[in-house]
Amino acid sequence: MRILYLTNMPAPYRVEFFNQLAAEVDLTVVYEQHSDGVRDDGWLSREKLRHEAVFLDDMVGGGGFSRLHAVRQQISQGEYNLVVVGCYNSRVGALTISWLKKSGRRYLVNVDGMFFPGEGVKKRIRDKIVAGADGYLIAGRSTGENLIQIADNAPVFPYHFSSLTRKHIANNRNAADSAKREGFVLCVGQYEDYKGVDVLLEVSKLMPERAFVLVGSGRRAPELCAVAEDCSNVAILDFLDESSLGNLYLRCAVLVLPSRQECWGLVVNEALSYGATVVSTWGSGAAVELLGDIAPERLARPGDAASLEKTLRNVLDCVPDRCRALDRRLRKRAEEYSIETMVDDHMLAFSHFRSGV
Repeated sequence: MRILYLTNMPAPYRVEFFNQLAAEVDLTVVYEQHSDGVRDDGWLSREKLRHEAVFLDDMVGGGGFSRLHAVRQQISQGEYNLVVVGCYNSRVGALTISWLKKSGRRYLVNVDGMFFPGEGVKKRIRDKIVAGADGYLIAGRSTGENLIQIADNAPVFPYHFSSLTRKHIANNRNAADSAKREGFVLCVGQYEDYKGVDVLLEVSKLMPERAFVLVGSGRRAPELCAVAEDCSNVAILDFLDESSLGNLYLRCAVLVLPSRQECWGLVVNEALSYGATVVSTWGSGAAVELLGDIAPERLARPGDAASLEKTLRNVLDCVPDRCRALDRRLRKRAEEYSIETMVDDHMLAFSHFRSGV
């Protein structure tokens, strides 16, 4: 099959996924841009791409319509069996979907996690953009109830979203078996409003006896650093390399993802693969998917510092044997989510549309 996949920008796990997917189909990936300016994209020049990659920011300027024209040309010349739009909420993605509908071409919309109910005008616009696809790919089985309501009987294919290969998972499992846990609380992610890091800082003030380590960067970094200066139990670090971050996953008492509302949250997969105890909120797709039915007591209300503090204290006070048993169960579930399984899930969806151009 000839597949075109439109996405926003490369990341190491995305490139690995596309490289593996390219072993199964004739794959072209159209990236809207090389980088968001936050991540060091030097790795990309060293990465061997085993899929055809097209970067729109190399071809045209920043305008949505000029980039749409480039995408339309790519699709029209490629005779693809199927187009996958992985960024429906970007200007280029939304315009591409509109054009695909009018041109009668087969396409899938990818939703990489929780499809939130939404409200008001924004919801109506989003639902109008998303509705009408030939099918949908969505990360996780428990995250798509609101998507199904607008899918209008089109097939919905869940997939096991992860940033980890099976080799990574096996290596992390081996490291976890000899981990020496310390008492600090770890948070990893971008410093943006939706991540809820400001809520976690409120919690840190309510728990002065506990050390908190925050790893990341982002728009709110200066503001959060200023707040953290008044908290002697908080350390803020820049993004770390894979090895250094893995060491923190192995040492922390708890990994906390305090999301207000985010589609997934890959740090949940990563932390669980290292055997870490995870606390999050009902606002994270990964947390709902991996913890929701097994350990709902580890999920707090989004944006609620009191709820997060109570949840965190209860987990930290948990009877060790019971906590270890639950952590092993959660790690086993998380190990089902790998890049290889993502490829298998996508191929199952593609096979549904195998015939025709």
